[in-house]
Amino acid sequence: MASYSQIATIATSAQVSADAIEQADIADDAVGLAEMAAGTAGNIITYDASGNPAAVATGTSGHYLKSQGAGAAPVFAAGPAALVTATGVVTRAMNASSGAVTVAHGLGIAPKLVRVTALVANTTTNEIRSSSYGAFDGTNNRCTYWHVLPSTPETTISTDTTNAIHLRGTTQTKGQDCVLSVDATNITFTWANVATSDWTMVAAILWEAIA
Repeated sequence: MASYSQIATIATSAQVSADAIEQADIADDAVGLAEMAAGTAGNIITYDASGNPAAVATGTSGHYLKSQGAGAAPVFAAGPAALVTATGVVTRAMNASSGAVTVAHGLGIAPKLVRVTALVANTTTNEIRSSSYGAFDGTNNRCTYWHVLPSTPETTISTDTTNAIHLRGTTQTKGQDCVLSVDATNITFTWANVATSDWTMVAAILWEAIA
């Protein structure tokens, strides 16, 4: 009969073949943290494309765990960039000639979205005559607008899928329309004087750029 010391010698010697213990020989929940091989702090255990255990390397501080879809191990990756915004104001005379005006936005990259709010009033009667609320998303210029002629009286509320700004003055047809475009430096306001607008009032415009 083997002594205790002999059993201990067998248990601590490399006499058990690598495949001698099978999955069925291990009780559920029998393997704890102490039995696991040492690893690298911050690594995460996963499975590779072959189904074998693998480690996801520790990411940079502030990174998050990003799925790469079925069949691929996740990775640590930088989060999405924070939104960068800028705002400013410009004016536009309602009788100004057609043409382009550039305004520096200061973002250093091309905005993904520019929003514009435009108002023009009759300063003699102290009443808002026309307003426009529009946006440019890098592809499309669109706006909603309303304008009123108190003397008629006549009010129009509508949408414009071509311009980001749509303002009218002394008539429902005369006014200023504007298409926006952007690059890494400027917002370009390309204005069109519609139907020879000759109203001397000046529109106030708020722009918001988001990148």
